[in-house]
Amino acid sequence: GPFRPLPPSVEGAPPNPAPSQFQQPKGGGRLVSTHAALSPELGSSLKARSGRKSGTTAPGVQGAGRGPLATSLVTFLFVQESNPPVGAGPDNPSGRMPENPVALKTIVTTEMARKVAEVNGLQCYDTFTGFKFLAQKKDQLEESGEGKVIFSYEESYGYMLGDYVRDKDAVTASMLLTEMAAWYASQGMTLYDALQALFKKYGYYGERTMNLVMPGLDGLKKMADLMAGLREQPPAEIAGVAVKQQKDYKDGSVVETATGARSQMELTGSNVLRYEMADGTSLIVRPSGTEPKVKVYILAQGASKAVCDATVAKYAAWAETLKR
Repeated sequence: GPFRPLPPSVEGAPPNPAPSQFQQPKGGGRLVSTHAALSPELGSSLKARSGRKSGTTAPGVQGAGRGPLATSLVTFLFVQESNPPVGAGPDNPSGRMPENPVALKTIVTTEMARKVAEVNGLQCYDTFTGFKFLAQKKDQLEESGEGKVIFSYEESYGYMLGDYVRDKDAVTASMLLTEMAAWYASQGMTLYDALQALFKKYGYYGERTMNLVMPGLDGLKKMADLMAGLREQPPAEIAGVAVKQQKDYKDGSVVETATGARSQMELTGSNVLRYEMADGTSLIVRPSGTEPKVKVYILAQGASKAVCDATVAKYAAWAETLKR
């Protein structure tokens, strides 16, 4: 594979974290040390929760340790250099990138991971949230010979690597993130350094998930009314920015706001609305299937972190108005 063993010490790297720095996460998860490769900015641990969810901590760095940006780092791990080694295994004895490599993500996962994948020759497909949909798409692509899925992920700490576990799996994800931290450490870099390098190369991205809680006996009605209202009166602009395109995953329709032209997308059958904005932001609105709330996902991009932060804040203010 592309990784060298982690050296005993890396010049300029922070010292190994003391055991007292680790805190047991809620829910019975276990922590995995990465031996100095996670900088103070990106925390000092990987968290594997209940064997299914994995993520890095990033004190003081908004969003940097959550699923969205971690997926971009792991995607880059697979595609660094041209046709890179990705680690030999039973299904890939050469350790090289397979023909027609594919990355899968859910519709609410950062677009930065798509950018990293596609710039480096991978196809990237969206599915609905849930690993049953990611595994289903994997089957469809591989059985038809359209592509070989090497990596699947969602924004909520979920990763599925190769064919080993056909579900969200924190064990392989934590091992990969640890190996990635070791490889970057051998280059004199932390994961935080690597993330900043990706921003410089592929542009800045920022995400936020808004939870519009609607409790009480009339909560379900409010949620239904909100979604119905957005469908009956589609917004031509949001927060002062023009809506370029509206996607309705319920019937699979795609409407160009300026012309009214309609087309059809592959994904259908889910109560989700998506707005593609003129500034490159994607806004996704969907009711939770398990709690009395509507979720609004803000996927922004910009020329700098400051631009991304301002864009996210602007759309977050709009999302709050949906509760009224």
